[in-house]
Amino acid sequence: MKKLNYLLMGLFVASAFTFTSCSSDDENATGPSMVISLSEDGGRNYNPVTTSEVAVEKGSEMKFKVDFIMGSEKLEKATITFKEGTGAEKTEAIEIKDKEGFAYIHDTKTMGSAIIVLTLSIEDKDGNKEAFTITINPLKGIKTSVAHLVGADKNATYGSFYSLSEDKVYKVTEAGTDSPKIDLVYFYGTTNKATLGAPSDSDTQTMFDGAIKNWKTKNATNLKKLSGVMFSTITNETKFNEAFLIGTSVKENNLVKGDIVAMQTSTGEKAIIEINDISAETNEGYITILIKTVEK
Repeated sequence: MKKLNYLLMGLFVASAFTFTSCSSDDENATGPSMVISLSEDGGRNYNPVTTSEVAVEKGSEMKFKVDFIMGSEKLEKATITFKEGTGAEKTEAIEIKDKEGFAYIHDTKTMGSAIIVLTLSIEDKDGNKEAFTITINPLKGIKTSVAHLVGADKNATYGSFYSLSEDKVYKVTEAGTDSPKIDLVYFYGTTNKATLGAPSDSDTQTMFDGAIKNWKTKNATNLKKLSGVMFSTITNETKFNEAFLIGTSVKENNLVKGDIVAMQTSTGEKAIIEINDISAETNEGYITILIKTVEK
């Protein structure tokens, strides 16, 4: 009887040991994983994707590279699901080239104006899954104006009034007629020197023989001189927003060649201006400006 008890106890201990060992193995088991990289230049350079949303400039030649990595069990199934804008969702199987891990490169896709949603999924032979969804938002491009020559208050050749909505320079008479369109005025003052002002600015209104005071509409455009901004590097919506900063001032004075000025109209339209040149530091001179806005 004692032998039987010892035998049963031995079987119990052996069973407990076996169960504990299996449990430990399950706890240490790992599922499959993936590392995703994105190229915006057709595959020449890749950058890791670490967030579920990315922004890509329109016209970019996108390629996705995915490294599928085995966990405790070999890889069994991989899929990619693709949806562009309001189009139908498409799911395709990805060939498992090596069950212990492999690299997959998605075909080149030109970024258009529609949002793209991409889901990648990997599964091992025990049914453990890993999936990652990326939303790709199109970055809007930048529109750069032609070089505008804007005359100071006593310049007889060039207009002194600029409309952002029309991207046009007006002389004083037509500016008064179309005053709701006028966002910006250039003048050269004794104290202010080279100045961009809003029609609502009190100093600006004293120029042009007081003509602006009689306008029906005097738009309050906000202006702010920017520091540390290179006009040439503002090439897409993200870089525009990074550079843009605005306050409550309706005038920027003492401008010099190379200054960068942010403007926001009374209707909320934004632009960044480069003072490309100042022809003469007098009220008969003119400035040359370039203006960047985000494409609609």
